[in-house]
Amino acid sequence: MAEAKRILLGKSVNTGLGHAANAPKHGLWISKTGYDVTASTTTPDELAFNSDVLDNTEGITTKNGQTFGVKYSGVVTLTVVSSTSGLVYSKLLVSWPESTFTKTTTGVVNGATSSSTSVSINTANASIAVGMTVTGSGISGTVTVTALSSNALTVTLSSAQSIADDVTLTFSIIYAPLVFVQGAKGTNSSPTTQYGAGSWYRDNQTNINYGVLAEVYPKNRTSAGAYDANGTYGAAWCFTYAASAGDYKVYYAVCFPGIDIDPN
Repeated sequence: MAEAKRILLGKSVNTGLGHAANAPKHGLWISKTGYDVTASTTTPDELAFNSDVLDNTEGITTKNGQTFGVKYSGVVTLTVVSSTSGLVYSKLLVSWPESTFTKTTTGVVNGATSSSTSVSINTANASIAVGMTVTGSGISGTVTVTALSSNALTVTLSSAQSIADDVTLTFSIIYAPLVFVQGAKGTNSSPTTQYGAGSWYRDNQTNINYGVLAEVYPKNRTSAGAYDANGTYGAAWCFTYAASAGDYKVYYAVCFPGIDIDPN
């Protein structure tokens, strides 16, 4: 099942967010898990970040000073010699166990099921969401949540299962963390030129690229950041263009993807 588009940077014509083709907005919008930031059915209440919110915006719910929790931060150095300048460099920023950004919750089965995709639970649980992986006694194969009833008491599974009454099911999802990067060039530990944070642009006059980008892999990685279908790590890599010889610094911060996600 395809994941929802959650990040929109640039031009938005989404009518659900109050934008339109004849009155577009430019900015950054990040939707909550399970919501497509480009879908007209997505409203501002379903955004985790909304650049339309200004100091004088009214009618929003305060988070009382809460911010994204930073889990990892640091700096890596790319040393470029003149013979290798003009190339795109990549380097591992940091890796982490998948469990670091895994959110889990539970539900107790209310009534046995036999070869059914529909499972009732005893108590409504707002933390259960579409896309979560389901495990527990009676669960066979890789099973995910495909739908929830309006009262959150009935869960639809991706495949038919036979589960006994009163079994505790575990629902889990691996989140992709929010990663910020900032590039700089300097001598040793003293950067002299700062590049745009998390951006990549081209100087038409000098015909040189600048900037640094991050790629985030929430799962299926080794501790060294390499792909492994059975890997149990996530990782963040950076990509930067080495226009000339010197030390290139990449500063990074890896954050929990929502202020309502417990950073402990």
